[in-house]
Amino acid sequence: MQIANDQYADVNHIKFWAIANWLLLTVDKTKELVFRRPNVRAFHLTPKVDSTEQVTCSKLFGVMFQPTLKMDAHVQHIVYQCPQRLYLLKLLRQQGMSPDQLSMVWGD
Repeated sequence: MQIANDQYADVNHIKFWAIANWLLLTVDKTKELVFRRPNVRAFHLTPKVDSTEQVTCSKLFGVMFQPTLKMDAHVQHIVYQCPQRLYLLKLLRQQGMSPDQLSMVWGD
C-alpha cells in the first residue's frame, strides 16, 4: 500500500533528522494526530506506524488540538478549569494570603 510506505518513509526521515540534530526521539511517547477537513463524507484513518498511538485530541503548549482544527475541546477544558482555579484563589484569600502572593499563584 502506497500510503503506508509513505508514512514509514516520513517517520524514518523524522528519526534520522532527530539523530542528525542530536535529539532524542522517544517513540513510546510519540502520538499521531491526523488532521482532516471538518465535513468529509468518507474518511479512512491510515494504519499505525511502529508503536505510535493514534489520538483524536492532543495538547501542545497548553492548546488542545483536534483533527478538524476546531477549538471545542480546548474551550471546554478552559471552562472546566476556571471555576476550580477561582475557588482555589478564594480559599487562599480566606486563609489570609496577600494580593501579591495571590498574583504569584495565579501566574500574572
